[in-house]
This record gives sequence, C-alpha cells and structure tokens, in this order.
Amino acid sequence: MHVGPRYNVYSETVKAVFIVSDPVDWGRDIQVLCDVLRSGGLPGRGNGCQPPLYFAADDLEYQAAFPSERLGMGAFRIALESVYNRIHQETLKYVSFGKPNPSVFKNAEEVLNQLQYSNHNINFKHCEGPCPLKTLYMIGDNPLVDVKGSRLVCPTSLVYPLRLFT
Repeated sequence: MHVGPRYNVYSETVKAVFIVSDPVDWGRDIQVLCDVLRSGGLPGRGNGCQPPLYFAADDLEYQAAFPSERLGMGAFRIALESVYNRIHQETLKYVSFGKPNPSVFKNAEEVLNQLQYSNHNINFKHCEGPCPLKTLYMIGDNPLVDVKGSRLVCPTSLVYPLRLFT
C-alpha cells in the first residue's frame, strides 16, 4: 500500500477552497470558511492572504419539489461575501463557474462550432474558417438562471417554459 506525503494540520495551509454543492448548515460553513479564508489558509493563526475560492455554480435560486424556489449556491456566496466583508479589511475574492456566467455559454458555443467543423470537415467558401452556428438551442434546468445567462450573451434569447419534476 502506497502512503502519500504526510501533512501537519497545524502548519500546512489550505491552498484553495472549492464549493461544489449547496451547504446544509450555512452558519457553521460560513464560520469555517471565514476562519480559513481570512487566516491565509491556517485557521487560528491570525490574518493572512486569502487562498483562492471557487464556486461550482452561482444559481441564486432553483426549483425543487417544494412549491417555491429554494436558495442555491449563489445565495450562499452572497451570505458568505456579506459576512466576510464585514469582518475583514479586504473584500472577498472568488471565481464562480457555471450558469449564469457568460463564459459558460460562450465556451459551449465555441465547442459546438469546433465540433461542427471537425465532424463535417466542411470548408465554407464564404467564411474565413468554419462558419459560426446561426442558432443555438439550450435546454436548462433553472429558467431564471438559464435566461439570465443566455441573455448576457445574446439579448434575443427565447425561453419556452417547461417544468418537469420526477
């Protein structure tokens, strides 16, 4: 059995924080995150440089089986940011991936254009390089976030309301 390198939890700093799912206990999680982020990655050792913070999504709300929307990771980020900015001199720095970030939509478009060109090996005479797709359709799970994100990229987005729950 291979044993990896040993870490001393009293001196090894947290290098980065990844939030990949909605927290269950916001109060506890905000406290732990504030301890890690404002200490430079080593809670209980004073203030330091904030380690990088990444969120997997930024949905403010999402639809679940409950009749009204539930607060999502975006709401948790806002709560964390509010508390952190009140207790620390520096503002919270973070990167948020996923919808409604326009980079997600632009990346999808680039990938689809690359696939269109490579799969069909078409050489369009009237385009320099592959012709961009004229229309893109997206199927989303969160209309509010999906619409916001798509409209940041393309103001003429169209939404067809559809709700399916299993």
